[in-house]
Amino acid sequence: MSKIQIFVVALFLTIITPLGMYAQNSVISGVVVDRSGAPLVGVSVRYKDNTRIGTVTNVEGKFSIQKTGQGKTLLFSYVGMNNTTYLLKDNTKFPIRIVMDESASELDQVVVTGYAQTTYKKLTGSVGIIKADQLKDQPAPTIDALMQGKLAGVAVSATSGQPGTTQKIRIRGTNTLTGDGEPLWVIDGVPIQGSSVDMPSSSEIKSGSFDNLFLNGVAGINPNDIESITVLKDASATAIYGSRAAGGVIVVTTKKGKQGKARINYSGNVSMTLAPQHSYSLMNSSEKIAYEQGLWDEFSASDFAAGKTNYPVVGIVGMVRSGKGRFEGWTSQQQDEYLNQLAGVNTDWYKELFRNGVSTSHTLSISGGGERYTYYTSIAYTRNAGLLKRNDYDRYNITSNLTMQPNKKITLDFKAMMSYQNSKSPALNSIDPFEYAYFANPYESPYTEDGSYRADETRFALGEYNNKRDNQKVIPDSGFNILREMNETSSRTKNTNVFVKAGINYNIWGPLSFNGQASYTFATNRVKDIYGNGTKAALDNRLSVDSQSNKEYASILERNTDNDSYTVRGHFVYDGKIGTDHSINILAGAELRGSKSNSLYSKRYGYDYVTGNTITPLPNDPTGVGYEKLKAYLAAIDASNGDTWSEQRFASFYASADYLFQNRYVLNASFRTDGSSNFGSDKQFNPNWSAGAAWNISEESFMEPLRKVVDQLTLRFATGFTGNINRSVSPQMIITYYDDYRNVNNNVFHIGKVVSPPNPNLRWEKTKDMKAALEFAMFNQRLGGIIEGYYRKSMDVVTNVRVLSTTGFTSQKYNTADVVNKGIEATLRGIPVKTKDFELSLSANVAYNMNKVTKYQSPDNSMSLGNLWEGYPIGAIYSGKLEGIDPETGLYTFTLRPDAEINKATDLNKSNNYRYYLGTNEAPVTGGFNLTAEYKKVRLSVNGVFAAGAKAFEYIKPPVSYSSVSGTINETTQVYQNDLFAQHLNVPKEAANRWTTTNTSGTYPRVWNPYGQSYGFSYYNPTDPEITRGAYLTNLSYVRIKSIILGYTLPKSLLASSAISNVDFSLALNNFFTFTGYKGMDPETPGATYPVSRSVMFSVNVGF
Repeated sequence: MSKIQIFVVALFLTIITPLGMYAQNSVISGVVVDRSGAPLVGVSVRYKDNTRIGTVTNVEGKFSIQKTGQGKTLLFSYVGMNNTTYLLKDNTKFPIRIVMDESASELDQVVVTGYAQTTYKKLTGSVGIIKADQLKDQPAPTIDALMQGKLAGVAVSATSGQPGTTQKIRIRGTNTLTGDGEPLWVIDGVPIQGSSVDMPSSSEIKSGSFDNLFLNGVAGINPNDIESITVLKDASATAIYGSRAAGGVIVVTTKKGKQGKARINYSGNVSMTLAPQHSYSLMNSSEKIAYEQGLWDEFSASDFAAGKTNYPVVGIVGMVRSGKGRFEGWTSQQQDEYLNQLAGVNTDWYKELFRNGVSTSHTLSISGGGERYTYYTSIAYTRNAGLLKRNDYDRYNITSNLTMQPNKKITLDFKAMMSYQNSKSPALNSIDPFEYAYFANPYESPYTEDGSYRADETRFALGEYNNKRDNQKVIPDSGFNILREMNETSSRTKNTNVFVKAGINYNIWGPLSFNGQASYTFATNRVKDIYGNGTKAALDNRLSVDSQSNKEYASILERNTDNDSYTVRGHFVYDGKIGTDHSINILAGAELRGSKSNSLYSKRYGYDYVTGNTITPLPNDPTGVGYEKLKAYLAAIDASNGDTWSEQRFASFYASADYLFQNRYVLNASFRTDGSSNFGSDKQFNPNWSAGAAWNISEESFMEPLRKVVDQLTLRFATGFTGNINRSVSPQMIITYYDDYRNVNNNVFHIGKVVSPPNPNLRWEKTKDMKAALEFAMFNQRLGGIIEGYYRKSMDVVTNVRVLSTTGFTSQKYNTADVVNKGIEATLRGIPVKTKDFELSLSANVAYNMNKVTKYQSPDNSMSLGNLWEGYPIGAIYSGKLEGIDPETGLYTFTLRPDAEINKATDLNKSNNYRYYLGTNEAPVTGGFNLTAEYKKVRLSVNGVFAAGAKAFEYIKPPVSYSSVSGTINETTQVYQNDLFAQHLNVPKEAANRWTTTNTSGTYPRVWNPYGQSYGFSYYNPTDPEITRGAYLTNLSYVRIKSIILGYTLPKSLLASSAISNVDFSLALNNFFTFTGYKGMDPETPGATYPVSRSVMFSVNVGF
């Protein structure tokens, strides 16, 4: 039986079995409300003397429970409320009305940690919880994006606005230098084991060619299926997860059914994606042509008039005025008419390439249960239209959970999930559409008058009009047109993920039970890129042996990746009491898990889109195809195909113990040891442990006078030790093959080299942390919060180390560095107003994290960009402090260091005299806030996020420069704005106010021809890019109103005569307002890249 067939059978059983169990019974009915009269949803209703029979209240607070002769008293229990009983009498009239009082504390609230459940009362670790109601009406289609701004110390940021991309998540900072700092995701107790297949790269497969959109992350999970998200932040909470817990753990619990009649629910939304709030201030056509004319007059006109040939040609003005190419023989009148015509074009390339997309999501679920079973099943569809035209994302989900209790001792749990994801976009390998829209000249047009593609005259013309360096063909014969590239190339990624899990809980005796589970995941990822004939993408993806030819042909690049993983674990749990004062919980067990990944890739040439076949072009040469040419051709064909694979296995043993004394004092300890094939033979096992203590001060007798004010006051301390697997390095010897062979005595051998020698001492990266926390709740839970301080030290972090070249290597990776993260987090929540009809709630969280590399020896001994340095954070920025533009020279000036050594004039150009630490690219301060107001059936929710302190170089460097042309360089540039040839494409409006000898107060630096006059600037001014890029340093701090949601729930009186139990509507404005000093599109995704887009969303939720 195949893997898919196994899943289908399991899914069928989980859906069909419970439906056949349902039966109607005679019932007792009622409604449960709080003191304000508001209905309570999800209250547990059971018979006190027969707890096997029970139900829960619906969204109206109503319940019905079957009659029984074995119980006369109903027991009502609800989180945050005191248990309430109701004595049933012979003359009781139904429905009954139950009013519940809020409990003095939430210490008994259940916390799901994946391996087990505990309560806040017994908790010593740092834990944050996001409940399902906090995710309601939220716009993000993936669960990682939904977490942004919800919890202190959990920094979530977009890496791209492209639909389906995974968010970057850092929990209490980054603790690795070369490995994966992402947290471990756990879905219903099962850790996700993502793919670790290496991306292939060769002479024919360019690095970055493959889309790895769905290989990592949790994009395939439907957010509507989530019951809660628990984030474990410190070692006390994560140590039991062992080797992958150093980056934190995110535990996702999906919805399960509840006892009672079948409940059907539909939720759907439709949204319109809009352009970002901010835009770049670029020149329009008339401004750009006037700017180019000024450059021509200053740098080219005199040499042209003198009959010289070696003068710079920049922009369409230079091309026309030079009379070269198709402009040869034009009169001055013809030139002026053509330029005036172009001045009126004004193409908005952002509007040509991007759109207002329509996205939609639908989820249909059914849930319910009987005395011995509960079930939940949902189907969902999500479509997300990207900001870029022809960029779409689709996701289909099926989820089913079934819980059965055949008898008092056994509880069975079954789960099946299937997701299918499909992403479509243009295959623009060498052209970034956001970069193109930024630099494309506004006088270029996408189409001719007859509607055909119009070639971009300037994008790739700089070299051709300025003594082109070589004869390599850079654009197809039909010319380059960005819309042709988008319409006649395609990149499609398909991902199918199947997950099945079975679990059992067997009560051996009283407080002793056994819990076991087994899970299996199978995922396929299919990538297909098609480069249509006549596109630049096709030209760039020809066989390498054809790079100097004029051949043009289409190609197709495919990769098929299969991943499967399993987890089997079992543990014994003792949860009991000794007397009335002592509560003990002990857990001990073992776990086996493993994963395999295999990927096949192939690039085929001469692709025919109609038939799907390929005809590989034959090699040709005017002098004939000799042995060497044939050898190179075959090597290129071989490099176009291949496979990669990886396999990992882990064995683990774990244990934990909790001790609670008089509901006041808590001691906790956990231990786990992991064995992994990722490490050297002597270092395969790694012990992880934690210990913690908590003091529930509010339970002390001396707090009795404050009971009416203080509901909860808890002090927690914890420490622990966790590990991290760095998959960027291997203990085994690694060999890389060249695209070449050696023939020895008619035996053909593949030539290669050893790139990494064996390392039996390679070991785990280890993290030790300590924390202290104070949590409080006051005024009957109307005000509460928590403040935490932590210190985390990661040791044996893997880095590059310089080694003697006599070993055959210049650098190798070893366990050498230490990294420290320390910080403070605070969360505050309150309900300042609460009446029968109106409630106002507020919450906010903030976190400050300071990261520092405390032990590290740079192999380059340099503080250059991207390099690590001891005593500074990961992502540190070293550069020059910009002072302004020198009115004498037009160059940027930078602040000298106080310890600068200036012994002679030329010392003024030395980098070390200007280098400063300017900040970090990771925001040290992050957080979020929420305001929710409800009046009767109307609610308003405002959610926001903020980040402060992150910096980056707003370095949108043009794709053209003086390196695109030929000549002898006489004066190097300080920054790219100085380069005359960089003005060939569009520039900011500010460039019109460039420094000149007649405009020495200009706000844009001086422009010069690097092949022209020598000024000697580099002798007395810093020109090293490591210093001069400081001119582009920008602050990425921002406050964003993530969503503004207005909702309305229909009154029950309107639905009384129908089968509908509830109808809810909402309208949301998403990412509409961002407050920042950043001048680009989006401070969260800076630069000319895919920004986070704005959207308007309408949602509806209907229950039956």
